[in-house]
Amino acid sequence: MITCFPRFAGVLYAFVVLAQSWWAAQTATEKPNQYLDSDGYAVLSTVAATPHDGCGAPMGIVDQTKPVRDILTRVSFDNADHQRQLRALATEYDNINRIPLEVLPRFSPRERYTLLPHVFVSAADRYLRVSAVAFDKEKTLALVSVEHWCGCVVSHVLVLEKQDGKWQEVNWPGKHIEQATCD
Repeated sequence: MITCFPRFAGVLYAFVVLAQSWWAAQTATEKPNQYLDSDGYAVLSTVAATPHDGCGAPMGIVDQTKPVRDILTRVSFDNADHQRQLRALATEYDNINRIPLEVLPRFSPRERYTLLPHVFVSAADRYLRVSAVAFDKEKTLALVSVEHWCGCVVSHVLVLEKQDGKWQEVNWPGKHIEQATCD
């Protein structure tokens, strides 16, 4: 009986090492790709610095993107040219937001924001969760969805335009944006 124990311990040790290797491989494949677009972070920095619904700027930004599905059902313009531009942006938005992406600490200014692990966001006082940013070919228009928490969740779909080197929310006439607000 005593001679069987070292053999059993060796088998158990091998099993534990194999299980740890398998678990590491599984968790490595589940980690999202990183969001690396510097122009996207310029847009997201503008969005993050904007006060939302009287709550002020967010205390934290969630470390993983979360896109809105059916983006074209949430934004429309009366102007046919603006609607055509939006349709092109929505196609790019769907392409770039197929999978969650890891948000990195590339906001400006960096010291203002804390990245929050996406699994713990419900415990935060105020946070912002964003999608990856879609651009037109010239990178003068951007489309992004934003989920803002300040007591309840409010979702926004924003179209921004680069004017004089800075990103600003578009103020096109006839803009209709659906927002999910708190009841």
